[in-house]
Amino acid sequence: MTHLNKKILKNQQGFTLIEIIAVLVILGILAAVAVPKFVSLTAEAEEKGAQALFASLNSAASMNFAKGALDIAGHTPITTMQTLIDALGSGTPSGWTAATSTLTSDSNSSYVITITTGEVKGQTRAELQLTTP
Repeated sequence: MTHLNKKILKNQQGFTLIEIIAVLVILGILAAVAVPKFVSLTAEAEEKGAQALFASLNSAASMNFAKGALDIAGHTPITTMQTLIDALGSGTPSGWTAATSTLTSDSNSSYVITITTGEVKGQTRAELQLTTP
């Protein structure tokens, strides 16, 4: 090695312990702020997904009621969750379980959509309720 290379290597220093600890503290603070925000976003996404499905089911119930009011052939009044899902036309939504009058999310949050009043052809539309945890 040349004399210049030896001098450069001799003057190189690493990070001090204080600098490393400062970086770790900053990373810890960032993690403490980011993790709760991420969890909050996940819960918010589940809630918005349930609200979107509820809105879709309400639209399907309204369309089905209109078909009944117009006396369109093949109209089936919505009295059960299965008839509502059939009116929606896309099958049971992924992540949800259907029962007689309820649709329950499979997530830990357990959102429930319930048919509170069945449709009476030409008189009343099926009424739905969204229950949130």
